Order: sequence, then C-alpha cells, then structure tokens
Amino acid sequence: MKYSDISKTLIDNIPEFKPIYDKHITENGEVLNHVLFGDFTGFTTAKFNISSKEPIFIRCVDFVEQMLASDDPLVKDLAIASFLENLNKENLQAMKDGLGKKTVEVAKKAGFLRN
Repeated sequence: MKYSDISKTLIDNIPEFKPIYDKHITENGEVLNHVLFGDFTGFTTAKFNISSKEPIFIRCVDFVEQMLASDDPLVKDLAIASFLENLNKENLQAMKDGLGKKTVEVAKKAGFLRN
C-alpha cells in the first residue's frame, strides 16, 4: 500500500465509498488524502452505528488495519492522523472490539483509547 495511490486502493477495497470520493473530487478539484480520510472516518462510524457486524464496517476497519501494517510511513500517518484522530473517544471505545489488533495497539499507544 502506497500513499501515492491510497485513494484508488480505498475505492478498490470499499467501492461503497465512491460517491463520497466523487463528491470530494468535485468540491476540491483533486484528492486531499487527509480530508478524504476524515470523510472515511465518518463513513466508517455510520456503518458501525448500523451494526458492528455490518460487513462493510468490517471491511473498513480491515482496510485501516492494512494501512497501519504498510511499509509506507505516510500511509501509517494517514491512518493515525486522519482516521484515528477523527474518531471521538466514545466512538473509538465503542468500536474497540471490532477493530484490528494493530489498530487497537496504535490507538492505545497514541492515547486515543483506554486500556
């Protein structure tokens, strides 16, 4: 996973996010990854609010887990700064059991998540 093509990778993995991506492009004229992943945070939270067992929510958190496992430090930073930091602590705590091991570890280390 590379930062230069992260938005394409996101749409390939979560095609349901494409309408939000398209709106982002229309409004900004280009991909602004940090802004886009702030939108992705809201999208993921909305899917969690439907159900933590919702398959699309599971795919979203799996995608974040893959980002945090990336060799590209910019991808990891994007996951932390524009996904995890955009989750309020209550949502992050509520989602904890549905998040991947690496995501929980990073969120705890950054102080976003209680033990």
